[in-house]
Amino acid sequence: MNQQYKRIFIEGVLLIAIIAMVYILKSDAMARAGVLTPATTTAPTMMSGSDIYSALVGTNFSSATLTPTMNGNALQVTRCVIKRVEGEACN
Repeated sequence: MNQQYKRIFIEGVLLIAIIAMVYILKSDAMARAGVLTPATTTAPTMMSGSDIYSALVGTNFSSATLTPTMNGNALQVTRCVIKRVEGEACN
């Protein structure tokens, strides 16, 4: 009799494990990422790679809006570091 209960218990555990795996695999297959395309175009304040390069090397970029400083944004800090490496001063 004890062997019969043991067999029923093992079969029950296996059945629950199979049901759980089917549920997990089914729910994983049904999960969707949604729409990955942006709803709008890039904001006009964003820079392209060539804009960043031009700002760093100082070519074809309006430096009137970019003041090298150690307290500014990443581009301003990088520009300040370049100026210091070249022996110039920045804020």
